[in-house]
Amino acid sequence: GINSWVPSGSIFYRGIIMPEGWDGRMIFGTLRGQRLVWLTLALPESASVLDQGILLERRFGRIGEVSQGLDGLVYFSTSNLDGRGNPRKDDDMLLRIRPLQGSRAYLPSSHISADSKSLQEPE
Repeated sequence: GINSWVPSGSIFYRGIIMPEGWDGRMIFGTLRGQRLVWLTLALPESASVLDQGILLERRFGRIGEVSQGLDGLVYFSTSNLDGRGNPRKDDDMLLRIRPLQGSRAYLPSSHISADSKSLQEPE
């Protein structure tokens, strides 16, 4: 069969807040793959992938939009309440990726943490 991540929202990260090596990376969410994927592309045409990796695999379910905030951090949302995911208590969420204190590298993912906020209306 065909293995598809079903990519969703993406950004090219630009900034210095995240650990060294993140600037210029493409970061995108995957619905079916339930992870964030990062790519380092060959410049100037971005015609080939030099390096790639996975962040937060299967920790939050289906990942939809990805965005960079004005604060330089990366934000993403989950998409588990659309009938295709496995909803958890407080799904769907808006999450923020921030570097851990003293982190200087981009791997392993233990150098980052994700904070969450539920997108559901209070009952």
